[in-house]
Amino acid sequence: MMGAVSEADKAFVVKSNMASLFDDMAAAVLKDKPENIPAYLVDWLGKLSEYIKRGEDSQSYNTKHDVDGILQRLREEVLKKQPEQPLPYMASKLGNMMAEEGDGQDGEAEAPPDALSIYNKPRWPRVLNEKALTIVVFGASGDLAWKKTFPALFSLWCEGLLPRHACIVGYARSAMPHDKFIARISAKFKATEQQRSDFLDKCTYVSGQYDEDASFQRLTAAMEGLEGAKPEANRCFYFALPPSVFKTVAQGIHKYCQSSTGWSRMIVEKPFGRDLASAQALATDMGALFREEQIYRIDHYLGKEMVQNVISMRFANKVFSSVWNNENIANVQITFKEPFGTDGRGGYFDQFGIIRDIIQNHLLQVMTLTAMEKPKTLDADAIRDEKVHVLRSIRALDPAHTVLGQYVKTATGEGEAYLDDPTVPKGSTTATFATVVLFVDNDRWSGVPWILKAGKATNERKAEIRIQFKSEILPFKEEAVRDELVLRLQPSEAIYLKLMTKKPGLTPIGKLVQTELDLMYHSRYDNLFLPDAYEGLIYDCLCGNQGNFVRTDELIEAWKIFTPLLKTIEDTKAPPIPYEFGTRGPAESDTLIQKFGYEYGASYTWNPKAKAAAQARHRKLEREARPVEVGGHQIATSVLHIMRDQNELSPTEPDTGRHLFLLSFGCDSGGYYRVGHGMELNPKRISNSVPLPDTQWPALGAPPAPPPTMRIEDAT
Repeated sequence: MMGAVSEADKAFVVKSNMASLFDDMAAAVLKDKPENIPAYLVDWLGKLSEYIKRGEDSQSYNTKHDVDGILQRLREEVLKKQPEQPLPYMASKLGNMMAEEGDGQDGEAEAPPDALSIYNKPRWPRVLNEKALTIVVFGASGDLAWKKTFPALFSLWCEGLLPRHACIVGYARSAMPHDKFIARISAKFKATEQQRSDFLDKCTYVSGQYDEDASFQRLTAAMEGLEGAKPEANRCFYFALPPSVFKTVAQGIHKYCQSSTGWSRMIVEKPFGRDLASAQALATDMGALFREEQIYRIDHYLGKEMVQNVISMRFANKVFSSVWNNENIANVQITFKEPFGTDGRGGYFDQFGIIRDIIQNHLLQVMTLTAMEKPKTLDADAIRDEKVHVLRSIRALDPAHTVLGQYVKTATGEGEAYLDDPTVPKGSTTATFATVVLFVDNDRWSGVPWILKAGKATNERKAEIRIQFKSEILPFKEEAVRDELVLRLQPSEAIYLKLMTKKPGLTPIGKLVQTELDLMYHSRYDNLFLPDAYEGLIYDCLCGNQGNFVRTDELIEAWKIFTPLLKTIEDTKAPPIPYEFGTRGPAESDTLIQKFGYEYGASYTWNPKAKAAAQARHRKLEREARPVEVGGHQIATSVLHIMRDQNELSPTEPDTGRHLFLLSFGCDSGGYYRVGHGMELNPKRISNSVPLPDTQWPALGAPPAPPPTMRIEDAT
């Protein structure tokens, strides 16, 4: 017989939840009806103990890995962005969070991350794992290699786009100790010390001649030694070399260095010859040694994000199909400008000039993408076929449609003159600025001038495609200026459409102002990574994608267009027009452009910095908005619209920081009503949740009951 239950026993029963435990035991026995109840209960209690232990382990795991925190962060991100497709968005966010936290494996101690975010996350094509990969950089001691090629390879490594078993060999004629080679190629690297160390461990230097069999045999032996762990190998050869040695290096590779168990690909840097005859000879020499699918002629403009976006924007958006023709487009201008001169490299530049260096390759390639017809597929050859069709349709270039210039010091002696560069031959007539006008004789573009303009030592750094549409005359007449679609290639990648709207405020409907619809990449896309052009093109080569490289027939057709003009220029040796350092270029260039129908809109300038700053302020206010209390009511503020004062509509004028706010307020009694339209409020006080003095608010009293049909957009 049980004795009296003490208060301590009662407390123990409550603390240990024994009553519930006995109830569960009884329920289990009644459910299973075991023959041996004591044995059954022993087993049942054992399983319960393991269950409780697993619960403790789960709690420990949760505490250790902050599972609740991760899920809460994910929930906040989803509710903040409200994506149309939540599951893919969450998967992307989890991937970013995983990169931030590091990839731990179950049952293993987690090592601290040894590089930045995605560094340990393999993203290269899995097919590259099947064989060894060796990348040989010829001309490894030169400027191009250490300024562009090796930094591009290093960036691919850091982004997880280069297989970890890849080996990189620098080859040049200079005798150079390994430590000096490492110091030179890594001078421009920006990353963690661990990343630098891991990448440089994969780099080797081989010194040798470009026309000596024994040197290429040593190179092959070095590659085979690095590839020993894998019996099969792929090899990529990067020609960071002058064209004068292309043929001899190609012959050495063909004879000794090609892989017998995988692919061998050549990345060849421009210039691809200096005229039609030399380009044909070079193409013949390379074609005798390698197949077309092995040759990747690199034009780094084809690796730029916005250039690659031309095809996507044109052919994925129906809105452009009906206007992309001579019925609607007045002219197309493709411009390259940089605010510095030759910087001591005038001797090299003088061999080629601005037409060969920029216009005949970079700008002409951009033109073919802008003018081409829709390809049947996105296959590399389908795209390049259409580009060749454009080149073959270009009318013979008229020298009268050309302006050539050469920069000099300003009237006050500032800046520098091209001829002051000690590496430039005295009295050189090489152009540092050129404007040429081309015509495409086909149904789509007949009569539309294509203006290609490039210059050094100008007033700004800019590369862009500017498509100017024809004028809309009635009913606005001179009030309406031409619309323009602009694709800014560099800097600050963007697409913007300049168009006419009614001038805001109490103005007649006939008073117009020019504004823009724009997509600035770094404002629109969070955490945007845009690879350097060289990074993207090297990666394309490793993946076997030739769509962004120049095919032989493209090369030949391009030289057919410009060789006659270049011969005329060189035969006449006419001095180029001088233009002052840091200016737009020769005034004659503007005159030529206007002659062919381009209309300047001098009253409007696109200002991406001011635009980005305004958008950043807007996002900050939306992000930091907090409830405030007014008249005893909790008011949730929401910034619906921010606009500048009407006297500040032009982005060329300074930003005073004064803004007009249209605010809507949700009140704790429900509904929305308007407060403070047109009032100049202090956004910092709102965002910091500081209650505002009653004098700054309308006398609300009890919150009015809004009409049932009232919507936020009604509050104007």
